Amino acid sequence: MNPTPFKHVDLPLYRLNQLPDPIQQRILERDGFYNIEHNEWWDGDCWLEPTKEQLEAAGVPEELHGAQVFKWKKICSFDIEGHRQHLAFEDLEVREEGFEVFRLLLGIPKWLWEQGDPRQPDWALDWSFKNSSKMYPTTKLELENPIFNEDEDFLESMGPEWWSDEREEPCYNQDQSEKVYRLIHRAMDRFDDLMASAFRSLVAQYEYLCSEEALREAFEDRLYTIDGQFWEVEPITDEECKETL
Repeated sequence: MNPTPFKHVDLPLYRLNQLPDPIQQRILERDGFYNIEHNEWWDGDCWLEPTKEQLEAAGVPEELHGAQVFKWKKICSFDIEGHRQHLAFEDLEVREEGFEVFRLLLGIPKWLWEQGDPRQPDWALDWSFKNSSKMYPTTKLELENPIFNEDEDFLESMGPEWWSDEREEPCYNQDQSEKVYRLIHRAMDRFDDLMASAFRSLVAQYEYLCSEEALREAFEDRLYTIDGQFWEVEPITDEECKETL
């Protein structure tokens, strides 16, 4: 059997910006998700970090502005296009150097953050991060103050000293209990604001990676045929080039 004849053709190749405008636009539309699909662009440690404006609004001292507050294993789930938009971190923690910044961002006073009363150090706020559901998880801050789990008889047994407003340290009288309740819920709302900010940052990065500017940068070294077909060519050195001549 005779081998199939073939014809050698010299095929000119072009950079993206050398192609006719309609061909360029077709390539950008066809490969518009290239940056999204070919790298783990969401795998960073900056998404949840507060902005300078957020730090200043929370009254964080300038010397603490450089501290990293959070760390996590990975973003375990997110959806920025569907009708159930959500964002969840796996194993979210506060870094040791970020505790004070975190407290200030939440707006929790030291006496409540560290302990409710010097005689009862176990009455400090308990807090943890939990993802809200399995199908559309969103990371939430859960705050709990053990004093709310005690009954009224126990609180009354603490005596008038506990309920007095004349103490130097803040205490849990009825007004204080309402204040603590408001502080806890305000703190959880503020963490939700940080999550919303992180989500907006993800959306902004996603939109940038799909933009014409980012795509042109990604395709800068690509070579195409005149009809817009990507021609994958292995780069060669100057020496290899001379050997082929």
